[in-house]
Amino acid sequence: MSVSNPVLKKAAAFSKRCFRLICEYFSAGLHRDVPLSKKKRRLFRFFTFFLFVAAIAIFLTVFTIQVHNTGSREAVFKENAGIVCTDIISELGTSRIEQLYDEETENSWRMLGISTVRRIDFNADGRDELLLVYFKGGMYITEVWGNSGKEFEKYFQQEACVLDDYSDLGSWLTIYNSGGQYYIGRLNADENENMDLLALHGKEFKADRACRFEPTEGIYLVDEKVDSSNFETIQFSALTSARAEYQLNDVQTSLSQFVSETRNVDDKPKTDAQKKASAFSKVIDNKVQKYGSPQISQTGSIFFADGMAAASLIDFNGDGNEELLLISRNKSDYHDTDASPRYVTEVFAWNNEAVVKIYEGNTASTYFDDTKRDVFYILQKKDSKTKLCFNSYFYGENPEISWRAVSTICEMTANDKFETTFTALKRKNYDYISYKINGDYAGKSEFEKKGYTVPYFCSEDDYNKDEFAVTVLKGDESRKAEIEQVIADTEKTIKQIIDGSAFSE
Repeated sequence: MSVSNPVLKKAAAFSKRCFRLICEYFSAGLHRDVPLSKKKRRLFRFFTFFLFVAAIAIFLTVFTIQVHNTGSREAVFKENAGIVCTDIISELGTSRIEQLYDEETENSWRMLGISTVRRIDFNADGRDELLLVYFKGGMYITEVWGNSGKEFEKYFQQEACVLDDYSDLGSWLTIYNSGGQYYIGRLNADENENMDLLALHGKEFKADRACRFEPTEGIYLVDEKVDSSNFETIQFSALTSARAEYQLNDVQTSLSQFVSETRNVDDKPKTDAQKKASAFSKVIDNKVQKYGSPQISQTGSIFFADGMAAASLIDFNGDGNEELLLISRNKSDYHDTDASPRYVTEVFAWNNEAVVKIYEGNTASTYFDDTKRDVFYILQKKDSKTKLCFNSYFYGENPEISWRAVSTICEMTANDKFETTFTALKRKNYDYISYKINGDYAGKSEFEKKGYTVPYFCSEDDYNKDEFAVTVLKGDESRKAEIEQVIADTEKTIKQIIDGSAFSE
């Protein structure tokens, strides 16, 4: 084929020269005894330098592309992991620890919320998966998430390991590492001490290997040989205080690389409602760590609200802004027992900058008649305000002869604090009975009109149910449903505060 275009002729000639030069270059490399002309030696050195520069350029280009892809993949993983973790935190609250007081688990602690979180390359393909365990519905759930194409999917979910006959082990997760391949341990349902080791294949974990777990020693055996170097046990309950604190710090540190870089950090300034929700959430977290999660407990035939038992958002002074009412079982009270739980009441207000505690006291009431064993708290709703009410009784050595009864109403004032606005005192000493209203002595007829304002004071149970709300915290079987509702309402309130839906913009 002939080439008539002059430009094409020059290009073809240049291509022939380059091809001939490359052939001579490699031919000279193979036959080093062949002498080269001066011109060809210069071309040889130039072409060697050119190839060297081209190799470096190609290497840098490939390396830059790999770094970019790795960085992009890292950012996507952190974003997806952050979304998963934040969704769990929104539902279950932040990671925290709780002390258990059951006789069988004395001085025992457990994890709540997200109890462990790690990134692990389970199948050694260069891509990390997200491993996390969280406490929900009375059990610890293990999940593994990973990237499948463009989607971040859940590859695995199962309950953490637990052996009913070994309560001291609590709940735990077993991780096995063999040559860079990671496995999750799953107790065999039929033979509890035999454990399947699950490996990731594609999007699914399958049993690839097996081992035996010896619960009395807390060791693992592979082919009946103890393996103490390749197994890791992560425990979530039946923890010592020190171990629980260490694990909580580890979880919070691991979470910070995901959550702080996604939903929990927002360049936009927070609204007043968001600030208030965040501040109240921190108060709740602190109280749950101190008193425990809201739950119903039982001793004999008696049921009672336990932990941080009651949480309500209430506009106490009628200004349109809600305060946070918390009622918690106070086990540090010297007189507290399961048969006679003691409660502490706290009220927190938001002053547009910070949370302020504006009330703390014991507002739980009982009946004057000691044959009735209920414990309850009372709120009065009147004139757009809500007030705290309570009755207390003090008995002498002979309760039939000597006693004192005090009925109290506390009101939130404009100074963001509660003040006592009503007291009624009735005292008996042998056959003599005296009465006081707001500190002044009163006659019997006046006291009967004004003194029995608060429900159930001195066994007077006739009251306006539209004005007063009585909420039971402890009682017998007949009160169980009411107490369960208290716990359910508390959990709902906590969730609404944490996710911000409790406060309008």
